[in-house]
Amino acid sequence: MSNSDLEICHLQYADDTAFTLQADLDILLNTRRVIWCFHIIIGLHINFHKGFLYGVGIGQSTLADWATIINCKTDSLPSSYLGIPLGASQSSLHAWQPVIDKLEARLSCWKARKLSMGGRITILNSVLSSLPIYFTSLFHIPARVRDKLERLQRRFLWSGSSPSRKIHLAN
Repeated sequence: MSNSDLEICHLQYADDTAFTLQADLDILLNTRRVIWCFHIIIGLHINFHKGFLYGVGIGQSTLADWATIINCKTDSLPSSYLGIPLGASQSSLHAWQPVIDKLEARLSCWKARKLSMGGRITILNSVLSSLPIYFTSLFHIPARVRDKLERLQRRFLWSGSSPSRKIHLAN
């Protein structure tokens, strides 16, 4: 194997690593050999059985065979890695649903409390507005997702714990 035969593209976060490879068994086996050499040299044990193999443009039976060879599991796209959607269009509502769900869950916790208008503004500015920042730093937020998040925040601001609609007073 020459230096130009194997190109490893990876993403690491803490003790988690994701590899992006061409759909080729030789490349997969060579990557496993490189990881095994890392294990021998550094002494860190790699748990392949905790890993997942995703395939794009290859059959499920081939993917299952390859997963058996390298002792890991298979999964299908769309999925997520470290909270980032994989294989889904970032402009779809489905990709942004975890952000919407998290905002709704936080709002439901705070709605049960009797908060003043100032308290609700503080929560919106400090906690709830920061939830979508991670996603928006990675992907362009679609207008309909932005509108939905703003609508949820407006409803929380003006309604608070009351389920009834309130009149918005203008200056």
